[in-house]
Amino acid sequence: MDGALGTMIEAGGRDINDVLWSGKFLLEDPSVIQDIHLKYFEAGADVAITSTYNVSLPGFLEKGLTDEEAQQKCALACEIAAKARDEFWADEKNRQGRVRPLVAASIGSYGAFLPTGEEFTGDYKLTEKEYMDWHRWMIKACLKGKPDLFAIETHPRLDEIQAICKLFQTEFPD
Repeated sequence: MDGALGTMIEAGGRDINDVLWSGKFLLEDPSVIQDIHLKYFEAGADVAITSTYNVSLPGFLEKGLTDEEAQQKCALACEIAAKARDEFWADEKNRQGRVRPLVAASIGSYGAFLPTGEEFTGDYKLTEKEYMDWHRWMIKACLKGKPDLFAIETHPRLDEIQAICKLFQTEFPD
């Protein structure tokens, strides 16, 4: 798997202090994200995780985007990772002894949207329906970018993970 996207962006001298974290570069300069994905593939990663971990509809709306524009940005995150993968894979030497890398659409916890680190503590509680409603938008938006799989990452609450699993089973079975 690849490594920390935000850390790499910051190491390049850029600021991710934003409601969208590293996802703000989907608006400002998508090439930053694509270059990092490519570097991770070159370093041996077989899976790129998209820059959607902390993005959300409310975060995009705060930036002035419409719902449709926000969905396009989530799809773009998947497309950027796929473009980096395809660029890497086009070079014959990169195929030696490797499997074709995959793109995983990142689905962060509801807590990642909250301002004070709740994605690590789990100091929030929604109903199963509220979790499903929250994550449905992101899953639909990312599916537009045709990821190979989803990465359900940094979820401290089992009830939230169970709700996401139920959502996939009932609404996105394929």
